Amino acid sequence: MISRFSASAWFVAWSALFSVWFSCGLVRADSQTNRALGHVGSFELTDQHGQRHHCRFPKTNLSFVTVADRKGSKQVESWVQHVRQRYGTQIDIEGVADVSSVPRPLRGLVTGKFKKATDHPVMLDWTGAVCRQFAYRRGQVNVFVLDRQGHILNRWAGLANERVLAELFAELDRAKP
Repeated sequence: MISRFSASAWFVAWSALFSVWFSCGLVRADSQTNRALGHVGSFELTDQHGQRHHCRFPKTNLSFVTVADRKGSKQVESWVQHVRQRYGTQIDIEGVADVSSVPRPLRGLVTGKFKKATDHPVMLDWTGAVCRQFAYRRGQVNVFVLDRQGHILNRWAGLANERVLAELFAELDRAKP
């Protein structure tokens, strides 16, 4: 059971991390590329606004998916801002938050923190099942490029920098029609 102090500290930590969700810059270059291919099955999750999102394959567009836990969330915007700026709506940009460690009684509070932190939809994975499909590395943002059938074309983890963004853009440009 979570004590009142630790729950309060937990809320502060979540709030701080997600408030910087969209304000991180490019700082360091410890991202790693892993060419191990895999496949992600179709899934449905609800975002912080209560809207259901259906990620079904095959799709019309390529997908750029971020998966992050609380710690990795502060690295998300270092990727998303650049992908959104370069590709706009040509690529589906989707974010999944691993909130499986949040105790059930605190879910409403965490959802509220997401609502305040961003207007962009963030799919909340309360069970961790979707995040497990991606086999993501905890503690850092994981980004994935998926083809129209849900095959993972490439993945990176960590804070974005010029080198890995160039790799990402090359992958997206190759895979686009």
